[in-house]
Amino acid sequence: MLRAPTTNHFRRVTMSNYQPVIGLEVHVELNTKTKMFCRCSADYFGKEPNSQTCPVCLGLPGALPYINEEAIKKCIRIGLALGCKINPVSYFERKNYFYPDLPKGYQISQLVLPIAVGGEIEVENDKGEKTKVRINRAHQEEDTAKLTHQFGIQNSKVKMKRRGLW
Repeated sequence: MLRAPTTNHFRRVTMSNYQPVIGLEVHVELNTKTKMFCRCSADYFGKEPNSQTCPVCLGLPGALPYINEEAIKKCIRIGLALGCKINPVSYFERKNYFYPDLPKGYQISQLVLPIAVGGEIEVENDKGEKTKVRINRAHQEEDTAKLTHQFGIQNSKVKMKRRGLW
């Protein structure tokens, strides 16, 4: 049986009913010699656009990725430094979306079982007051290419050389 709601069922909503919670997503690029899923050099600064690429990082059909063990070890070290629990099992997933900086149509990421979870760090302000900051996860995610848009020009440029970094 359906009844019309009475005013007792509604509560006045004000800002005092809520507590602001601010989350940050911080990206870092690991200082590995090669990209995450191929053997292309990760040292791309100052190099020609679309150099430092191969069939794997360009997302060409039939090109199979293989994992960079150095990057996995560095992510574990980051997780430990943040006080996280290191998952004994972790895997990568495809995050599917289309965008010009992602030629294969998906980004390799970790969502369900990231490498490190549940840490915290303590920070101190100018007055010496300490606050604990919770860390949800430390996970790895493939970097996309770089899009460059110039005002007044119809075309955009895609630089693939950083593609596949972490």
